[in-house]
Amino acid sequence: MRKMVFICCLILIFGLSACSSNNEPNEPANGNANSDNGSQVAETEHEDHGYEPNKAVPENLPIYPDAILTYDVASYGDNSWQWLYNTTASGNEIVEFFKTEFQNLGFEIDGDGTFAYREEFFIATTDSVISVYWLSIDDLPDEDVNPDTPGRGYSIVVNLDQWNDR
Repeated sequence: MRKMVFICCLILIFGLSACSSNNEPNEPANGNANSDNGSQVAETEHEDHGYEPNKAVPENLPIYPDAILTYDVASYGDNSWQWLYNTTASGNEIVEFFKTEFQNLGFEIDGDGTFAYREEFFIATTDSVISVYWLSIDDLPDEDVNPDTPGRGYSIVVNLDQWNDR
C-alpha cells in the first residue's frame, strides 16, 4: 500500500512539474531572477558536463560525489525545485550519503519516509524541506534492480523558501 501511495505521489509531482514548468519563464542559471523571495541562490560547484540548469543549485546543497547534473525542473509546491543527477552509486550508497549529509546540516531524517527497496529509494527530512528519490533505470528490467544495483540516478527536491530561511 505504501508503495502504491508513493508511486501515485510521484506521478502527481511529475505531472504538476511538467505543467508548471511550461508556464514559468526560464531564469538565468545564476539564480539572479529569483523573484519568489528576492534572494539569490548561489551555484554549488560541480563538474561541467554541458547541462546548464534553469535554476542554480543552492549553495551548500549536498550532491553525491561525482554525480552529473542532467536536468532540473520546477516541483510541486511553493517555490520548490528539483535537480536530477546520474551517478555510479547504488541506491543504498545514495541513501546513506544523504542521511549523513542532511543530519550534518541539522535536518532530522523521516524514518518512515527513508528506505531502499528493490529499484526504489527515498530520503526525506521530517520538515519536508528536502528529499531525494530514485530515477528509473531504463536499460535493466525491474526484477534485476535492487538497492545494491550501481549506476543509479536520483532527484533532489528542495523547498527553496524554507532552505533560504535556514
